[in-house]
Amino acid sequence: MLPHFRSANLLLIGPDAATREFLAPLMASLPSPVVSCKGAEPAFPNGPVGSLIVRDVGRLTRTHQQQLLEWLSDGSRSARVIATSATQVFPDVTSGVFSDGLYYRLNTVTLLLNRRDRQEWEWAEYAPAPAQLSGEMPQADFVKK
Repeated sequence: MLPHFRSANLLLIGPDAATREFLAPLMASLPSPVVSCKGAEPAFPNGPVGSLIVRDVGRLTRTHQQQLLEWLSDGSRSARVIATSATQVFPDVTSGVFSDGLYYRLNTVTLLLNRRDRQEWEWAEYAPAPAQLSGEMPQADFVKK
């Protein structure tokens, strides 16, 4: 894995099976303790957290989005956040359904996971600046084999 991926927040976009398969070998290297919650039923921890995994982040309600943003903004926390979504979140940001502030906190690095088979991953990384919110999302594509 590239060095800057080790400490950055990640937004993984792809089918649940693909995101789970991508995360499986990384779990041992994530800062401990690792806490996981679901976007449909989030429970953001009060205690110390090294890594927070939010599965299906696109299903967070506006209230839960605000709670997660406040949780991330708490100066006493320095957790790494890995969020997953089956669909791209950026269109929901542009339409106002998903919080732009939360998106930019989660979107340090975004990986689009499209599992063609067990041997090949297609990755696309993008991180648009807030000024680009109304424009097209820039993309750089590369394939890891």
